[in-house]
Amino acid sequence: MENSKKLSERLIENSKVFYDGARDHIFVEEMVNGTLDREKFKKYLIQDYVFIKSFVHLVSYILAYSETMYQKYRFSKFLSMITSDENGYFIRSFEELNIPFEVYNNTELSPVMEKFLKVINKGIELGKENPSRGYRNCLAILMCAESVYCDWGVKNKDKAPKEYYFNEWINLHNNDDFIALVKWLKEEVDNIEFSNIEEEKEMEEFFEETCKLEIAFFDESYQNI
Repeated sequence: MENSKKLSERLIENSKVFYDGARDHIFVEEMVNGTLDREKFKKYLIQDYVFIKSFVHLVSYILAYSETMYQKYRFSKFLSMITSDENGYFIRSFEELNIPFEVYNNTELSPVMEKFLKVINKGIELGKENPSRGYRNCLAILMCAESVYCDWGVKNKDKAPKEYYFNEWINLHNNDDFIALVKWLKEEVDNIEFSNIEEEKEMEEFFEETCKLEIAFFDESYQNI
């Protein structure tokens, strides 16, 4: 029976075509094998870094509207990781790829990332009158994004391209701490309770839209410069 499955499982299963499309994208395949064109990765990395501010806003919103101290601990720990370990990776990679500060600090969001930002803002906006609504929809966005990256990271854990910026990006998404985070995010999703079927459908729509945007971002980055 469908309802015997956990909510996190249903979300992934209902968006399987898009979820798998993001996880197994040719951009990821070439990146983990070290064959990805460097200019394509540069474009991707710059946009991902520019987008971090929006992503931090998303996690901060979820943190603010979480209910327990343990939830706040986990989300604040995740924020700390993004703004320390992951930020350090970006800065070192920019240096190795000869991307100057003026470029990665002043680049505007791409069309796809603008759409991603709109989805995040929509989730937050829906929570203004009903915080639990905003929380669950923003959680769907976060779980999707991190789960996709964790899945391709674990899938390719034995890959070790010689370039730091490829290899470390893989390691950042398959280490024990990150795997534990994604497992906990799924548990948080599984604990969501709905008042009606429309609430679950809305959360599914946020999840699926995030899957589609992950594919679109890889597509956009993979396009010829």
